[in-house]
Amino acid sequence: MTLVDSVTSPSALTSRTAPAGPRGALGQDSFLQLLTTQLRNQDPLNPLQNSEFIGQMAQFSTVSGINQMNETLKSMANGAGTPQGMATVAALIGRQVLVASPQARPDAAGTVAGRFTLDTAASSVVVTYADADTGAILHNQILGPTAPGEVEFAWADPVGTARRVSVSVSAATARGVEAPMASTFARVVGGMPGTTGTEALLEVEGFGLISALEIQSIR
Repeated sequence: MTLVDSVTSPSALTSRTAPAGPRGALGQDSFLQLLTTQLRNQDPLNPLQNSEFIGQMAQFSTVSGINQMNETLKSMANGAGTPQGMATVAALIGRQVLVASPQARPDAAGTVAGRFTLDTAASSVVVTYADADTGAILHNQILGPTAPGEVEFAWADPVGTARRVSVSVSAATARGVEAPMASTFARVVGGMPGTTGTEALLEVEGFGLISALEIQSIR
């Protein structure tokens, strides 16, 4: 007789169960108490097999009152991660990833780096670095005539990693002065597996958790 069978048997309920709440509903506590009692009193020469145990858990999933248990099990499964997900996180810690933001903290060498995209040629391009908190201009970097496509930039902040830097771009094109959005590199300081297991959530300095699927580039 399975555990769920015993639950429906009046003789089994009279001596081994605590009050189960609303009539016809088997709560999580009652189910666990029944399971513990069954395991404690099983025949040592013929113990409950794994397949039987799993089968009883599956049967219990059809009984009223188990929504909360199912949600808990789902959360545990999603949070467990996989070797692939953990390996992704571990491999990226300490690396820099390109994020779609013009603000970043300089790397360990004090360098702010990133890239932007020009969809047309520019006769002159100026990359401006400013203090992200005060707005004070720190440096203007003149790139000169620039072809369309992805353009990389980098600048070594003389004060090292002490401040966040904001990057803006000004490009003189045949259409006028344009301001393409800059993306910057930021350091990965931690992370965790995502809900799919193979996906990773990266803890990026200054940005919090970001899905690895949103990362544009790694260096």
